[in-house]
Amino acid sequence: METLEMRTKIKDYFVEIKEDKFTKVKTIKCKHNITWKGNDLENKFMLTKNSDSNKLKMSIDYRHVGEVDSVFFTFIYENCDGGYPGMTNIKMYLILDDDKNIELSKGSGFDHKSQTIEDGDDYINVYLETAQLSVGMSDFIAIANAKKIEYSIRFGQGSLENQFKKEDLMIFKGFYSTAFDNEFDCEELEQIHQALGNLKESLKVKYELSESDIIRLKEIEIEKSNLGVFSFKKEKLKIECMSILKPYNVKFMDLGILLEEIKKS
Repeated sequence: METLEMRTKIKDYFVEIKEDKFTKVKTIKCKHNITWKGNDLENKFMLTKNSDSNKLKMSIDYRHVGEVDSVFFTFIYENCDGGYPGMTNIKMYLILDDDKNIELSKGSGFDHKSQTIEDGDDYINVYLETAQLSVGMSDFIAIANAKKIEYSIRFGQGSLENQFKKEDLMIFKGFYSTAFDNEFDCEELEQIHQALGNLKESLKVKYELSESDIIRLKEIEIEKSNLGVFSFKKEKLKIECMSILKPYNVKFMDLGILLEEIKKS
C-alpha cells in the first residue's frame, strides 16, 4: 500500500481534527480510549459495591495555539457506587522499555458531575469525575516510540499499576504520527496499519475486555477443553464464564468466536 494512502487511513482511524477559523486554535482529539473496568478497578480508588459499576477511561488531546503545542492525557472516572474517588492529586508514572522513567503530575481540568439514568423500573445515579495531565513534547515522543510501557496511575487514596497492551501502544503511535510527524518511519507505519486490521477483527478490543477478565476466561476455556462432554464442573465453569461476560453485553453471535479468540491468544 502507498505510504500516502496508509497515512490517510491511520489519520481517519485515530483522530478528529478541528480548527476554529476565528481564533486559529487547532484541536486534535483521539477517537479511541484506553479503558479499565471490572475487576481491574475493584476497590482500587474507592470501595466498590459492584465491580461492574466502575470505569476509568484515558484519552489523548492536543491543542495548538499560536506557536504553542499542548498534549494532555484526559481521564474520566465513571461509577454508580455513590461518590467521587477524588482526582485532584492525580499523577502518572511511566517506565519506557525498562529504562526511561517519566512522571506526569501537572494536573488540570478537574470537574465532577452526576446524572440520573433510567434502568428499567429503577433510576441510577451516575457519577463522573474528570482530570487532565499535561505531557511534555519530548516525553510524548518517547512514549510514542516506546515498545514497552509500564504505568502507575495514582489519585485519591489508590493506584492502578500494570503494563500497556499492544493495542494501547498503537493508540500512542497512531496519534503521534497523525498530530506531529508526517515523516514517521514507514516501517513503523506499516506495522501500525497491519495492527489496525487486527484490531478491527479482534472482539476482545471491540468489547473492551479487561486484561484480568481475559486471563481468567482463557483459564476457563482451557480447563473446559480438558473435561468430558458431561461434567458438572464444566457446567459450573460455563456459568462463571457467562457471569464474567455479562457486563460487556457480548452479542450471542459473537460469543463463540470471542471465546475461541481468547483461548488462542
